[in-house]
Amino acid sequence: MKFFVVCLTLILLFCTPFNLYAAEIIIPATNDWKYNYSSGDNGEKWKELDYDDSNWLMGNGIFGFGEDFIDTELRKGDLAYYFRFFFTLDSKPEDFTFLNLSAIYDDGFVVYINEQEALRSFMPASVTIDSITKAYNHESNGYEDFDITSEADSLVEGENIIAVEVHQAALTSSDLVWDMELTYSLQEVNITRGPYLQTGTSDSMIIRWRTSSPTGSFVRYGTDPDDLNNSTFDSNQTTEHEVRLTNLMVDTTYYYTVGDSTGILADSSFVTSPEEGTLKEVRIWVLGDSGTKNDNARDVRDAYYDYIDANHTDVVLMLGDNAYNSGTDEEYEHALFNMYGDLMEKTPFWPARGNHDMEIDGEIPYYNVFSLPVNGEAGGVPSGTETYYSFNYANVHFIVLDSVEYGGDIEKMLDWLEEDLESTMQRWTIAYWHHPPYTKGSHDSDKESDLIIMRQEVLPLLEKYGVDLVFSGHSHSYERSYLINGHYGYSTEYSSNPDLYTINNNDGRNDGDGAYSKAESSAGGGTVYCVAGSSGQADSGVLDHPVMLEFNDSRGLPVLGSVIVEVNGNQLESKFINTEGEILDHFTIVKKEYPLPDIKANHSDGPLTITGNASLTLSFELNAGDYDGFEADWWIVRHDPDGLWYTMDETLDWKFLSTDFYTVSQRELFHFDTGEWMTLSMEIENLIAGPYGFYFGIDLKMDGDVTWESLYYDYVIVNVE
Repeated sequence: MKFFVVCLTLILLFCTPFNLYAAEIIIPATNDWKYNYSSGDNGEKWKELDYDDSNWLMGNGIFGFGEDFIDTELRKGDLAYYFRFFFTLDSKPEDFTFLNLSAIYDDGFVVYINEQEALRSFMPASVTIDSITKAYNHESNGYEDFDITSEADSLVEGENIIAVEVHQAALTSSDLVWDMELTYSLQEVNITRGPYLQTGTSDSMIIRWRTSSPTGSFVRYGTDPDDLNNSTFDSNQTTEHEVRLTNLMVDTTYYYTVGDSTGILADSSFVTSPEEGTLKEVRIWVLGDSGTKNDNARDVRDAYYDYIDANHTDVVLMLGDNAYNSGTDEEYEHALFNMYGDLMEKTPFWPARGNHDMEIDGEIPYYNVFSLPVNGEAGGVPSGTETYYSFNYANVHFIVLDSVEYGGDIEKMLDWLEEDLESTMQRWTIAYWHHPPYTKGSHDSDKESDLIIMRQEVLPLLEKYGVDLVFSGHSHSYERSYLINGHYGYSTEYSSNPDLYTINNNDGRNDGDGAYSKAESSAGGGTVYCVAGSSGQADSGVLDHPVMLEFNDSRGLPVLGSVIVEVNGNQLESKFINTEGEILDHFTIVKKEYPLPDIKANHSDGPLTITGNASLTLSFELNAGDYDGFEADWWIVRHDPDGLWYTMDETLDWKFLSTDFYTVSQRELFHFDTGEWMTLSMEIENLIAGPYGFYFGIDLKMDGDVTWESLYYDYVIVNVE
């Protein structure tokens, strides 16, 4: 019987047509019924409430014979079979908005409610049915739904009787099937929010929606829109539905419907993420301070929709202040779901919290609206909180920080951030939060503590691990920096010595001064900082922060718009698009792989022993491997017996250095090609007694890049006696 109940559940879920109503059950499926055979005509009395059915048999559905799933076996050889069910109704039938009968049957049947015929199926029409009436042929194929709302007035509050006669197409029929379920609804169930997607990964997706009244949560899904052959169902009655689909296929389109076990409320589709590290084109939409719920936000949205046409959006980033003025649930309804609902049902939105996403009556609606990764389920190190988190998409690692309250403990957030940065193996890293580290728009990063704290505390970590691009909002304008590194003070400090912090002060455009270039291992290789807080309103300010690119007469654009980031393999392109669909700024970052040359010391087999005051010639051989050439300069670091470190460049001049940092006094560049071995030698004289370590290193620069990569290679140990 347990096996049958499972099978019946599957039949109900997959074979029952859906409607838009939450069902209350009057007669459940597989229930107990009184039944009788057609040994003679029962007349009309058997349909009546007070009919004496004490000599009838009792059994539970499914009734019949000739099928494996029959629960109550009936005898063969009759043309008609009769069933009665008595029930008490507590609700008023006149309040019903829906009455549904779901039946599994073979061949035909007639249903009577309180003696009134309510439904006939596969039976002759417009004739009086008696015990010898033959049905038309019908094979049972799961439960079928019949809307009999028009017959609800046959019911009464209190005692009721439902009577059913099931007929065969022939006395010799090899099978018979009958069971039914009767349900009603007092009110129509509407979907009032969603569906919308959250925390999408390569093998899972969270689907959320809200209903006007409590129902169960049912999602059907599959890769064929005409065959949604997977489902998940939660019978708990709720208006806030959240279902997580698992074991999905990577980078695959899925179609889905949401509702409860008796109704479809909405349908849509989504695409699972590619496998982490995949070199695939990725489209990212960045919205900052978009929560104005007005024509400004709609115009920004429509410009983006026109730009992408029918193409898919992979990732949506929200930079905070997602629903003005306070981030209430109602404000989210208008600013988020009414504005971007058609995209949210297809693409997950990944938000950061802004200062207008506030606490309301002891709760922060932001955390009720979104379902964000806590345990690293979307990639990255588990943060243990929805306040800050990380996730991966293809070969991009995203880091979302909290600049409002720092998760209540900024040191804890920073510790997590460093662990997450250190662990990621993705080619690209994009970080974002609300308060910008650099801005002179409607806010001033020289004066406001939240902005200063993020600049001083967070940026050193991001740049230490080579983060490529940082987005923030808060200032209602667009500002974009050069490729910079190491500037954590006030704007005047940058102005006084820009070369100290600027990796490249070009415009970063392929059609301008040239793209920015970084190494794969790009610690200290520079970061671009972008303020994109004008997706809902545009304000001015002085717009003269010196780290920012200059646009005509200002270092920013006080215009409405959003940012589109397109990542393709080793290239990242960012575009600022206004409400007219014009690209007002764009820049490109290119990541180049630096193949490591083969380098070896000629004397690396063991320590060398020489006589004091003698000269020593150190030789190192190197080969560029299969790379077609690069520029380099070489140098040697020496460790003396007194514990000090020195360096010697190709001018043979010794330079004093600290114990933890070396520099090269000048660069004499050379070039070598594929497979070409070179021997670099240096003669060292007048060594006093003691142990020495000589370390060989080179600085590489590929094809005119501005970024140098310092590589430390083989060494020689020398004992001077």
